[in-house]
Amino acid sequence: MEPAREIRKLQAFRSRFLFLFICIVLWFILRPFLEGSLEALALSGIFFSFFFLACLYAVSQTRRAFLVALGLGVPSIGAVWLGVFLENSFLQIFGAILQIIFWAYILVIILSRLVRARKVTRDTIMGAACAYFLIGFAWSFVFFVVEFVSPGAFSFPHPGARGIKEFIYFSFVTLTTLGFGDITPVSDPARSLTVLEAALGQLFIAIMISFLVGSYLSRSRKDESN
Repeated sequence: MEPAREIRKLQAFRSRFLFLFICIVLWFILRPFLEGSLEALALSGIFFSFFFLACLYAVSQTRRAFLVALGLGVPSIGAVWLGVFLENSFLQIFGAILQIIFWAYILVIILSRLVRARKVTRDTIMGAACAYFLIGFAWSFVFFVVEFVSPGAFSFPHPGARGIKEFIYFSFVTLTTLGFGDITPVSDPARSLTVLEAALGQLFIAIMISFLVGSYLSRSRKDESN
């Protein structure tokens, strides 16, 4: 009975990283069209809630990980949305700090599961892709906090645009080392963090590909020997 229960449990969580990956991609595609009116903002909030639930589902293999992620995620989202509607800068920065902790925690849980994976599957690859995206999300809130603490740390083509969406764009441009140059770091802390994210993005790709290929080859040799 126990082995059968474990098999059912594994099957239940087999595609949780795929679900999270789909939500991330859809968020990038739909987000530009969910801005402006209150109705669009409400739809954006609903879609982001699905994104949040996908993150919880991705780490829900253990009860402890799920509860910690829930405890970090709900206050962070609540603080961010209250800050937007009430135009309260303190709530926005408090929510941004909680968001950094939340995304970092989700990232650690996903990476720990990938390291413990016994074989490379479709969901393992999706988990690695999700981890890469989550690095970009976490770093965008880091840049947001830096700009809030030290106004003028970044140079923008439009001075009035200093929201989290601009930093999400800048974070992924930096992570992928595209470096368009429309948003540039000015202060020393901003420049150091930008260099660190760019290096981290390249190291993550190199290390993760090496790890996945090594795990696949190791598993193939074991199967051939058996």
